[in-house]
Amino acid sequence: MQRASTAIRLTDGWLLADPLDAPGLDDALAEAPVLGITLLMERHRRDADAVAARHRVFVGTAVPPQIEPRRVVRFPGWHEVALWLPDRRLLVAADVLGTAGYFVARDDEPLAVHPLIRPFPPRRALGDLDPLAVAVGHGAPVTAHATEALYDALRTARRRLPAAYRHAWGMSRRARARN
Repeated sequence: MQRASTAIRLTDGWLLADPLDAPGLDDALAEAPVLGITLLMERHRRDADAVAARHRVFVGTAVPPQIEPRRVVRFPGWHEVALWLPDRRLLVAADVLGTAGYFVARDDEPLAVHPLIRPFPPRRALGDLDPLAVAVGHGAPVTAHATEALYDALRTARRRLPAAYRHAWGMSRRARARN
């Protein structure tokens, strides 16, 4: 699933978004305290409780005032918020955007709207942003031409829906053939 999580370095410590526990995580965070863990969507609890217990912090949805939460998905069973850090021009998303192969319509597409959300791309919530980087919950972050990648993903989400489903289907068939 190419799961990813984001650690945001603030002035007085770290804010973790949808954390994954991985070897070396605590060493990477050692330079400053973990201030808290925020969940961008209800089903992205992942390893939040284990990481929170080790760092003696709470898991919740609160964020510091310098971070703007943006509601990007509100469907029954799927509520998601993205984080916008305007001073850094960093966008952090859980599932609404991704770079993993099953998100994209073709291999050279740098960023895409989740296949189930493509019919309803979050243009109002994200269309006014100009990120330098986009961190996603599935796949590698976008660190080059991020604004263009975001606008393209939002603009072409519906049009590329059939191609995205064909691409995901092809990926799953190739994966099954290897096993």
